[in-house]
This record gives sequence, C-alpha cells and structure tokens, in this order.
Amino acid sequence: MKNLKIFFTAFFLLASSFHSYAQDKQIWSLGNQPKFFYEEADYLLSENCRQQNCQAKVALQKISPEQAKKIKNGKNRWGHLLCQSLVNGRVVVLQDPKKNHNAFCLFSDESLISLGSLEIKALK
Repeated sequence: MKNLKIFFTAFFLLASSFHSYAQDKQIWSLGNQPKFFYEEADYLLSENCRQQNCQAKVALQKISPEQAKKIKNGKNRWGHLLCQSLVNGRVVVLQDPKKNHNAFCLFSDESLISLGSLEIKALK
C-alpha cells in the first residue's frame, strides 16, 4: 500500500509539472514526433533555441527587408522563399494537437522557426 501511495504521488507530481511545462509552450508535431516551441519577441522558435544559439536564430539575423524584397517577387506568402533561398532551410509542415497546420523552416541542427516569423522579420 505504501508503494502505491508513492507511485501515485510521483505520478501526480510528474503530470502536474508536464502540464505546466506544456501550458507555456506550443507543441507541434512532425509526423508522430512532438516538437516544443516558445515565443521570443515576435518569433516562434523551437525549444532547442532557448538555451543555446541555433541556426534558426542565426537565420533571423541574416534576413533584412532589402534582401527580402529582392526575392518576394509579388507573392503574398513568401516565407518559404526566405527559408529555402535566403537561409538554406527546408520547409516542413507540422500539426498541433487540434489538427491545425503551420509551416516551419527546418535547419540541419534540427532547430525550427515558423515561416510567419521569417516574414515578420523581413518586414521590420
């Protein structure tokens, strides 16, 4: 009986911590692989960028309005062009738990940034 109490107490504590962890982060999945994201300024970045420099953050520094205008070419949604041609990323589409889809730029270090974030940066 004592072991059962310890088990349920530990389970409750772990479940509570995960719940609060997930509340202040966004979860998007690539297939069945969950990816955690956080917002920094106006940008949606993968969790692996929070504690360290990552290629997604470096990509943000590379984008300028002048460069973006050259590749926009009249298109309304041009985040994919920024991702592929300006910062050498790969476009992937992830899904959240509510089945919404969002496009992200994936880098070789497995960091991600939303295409919308790249567009926002290009307009600043």
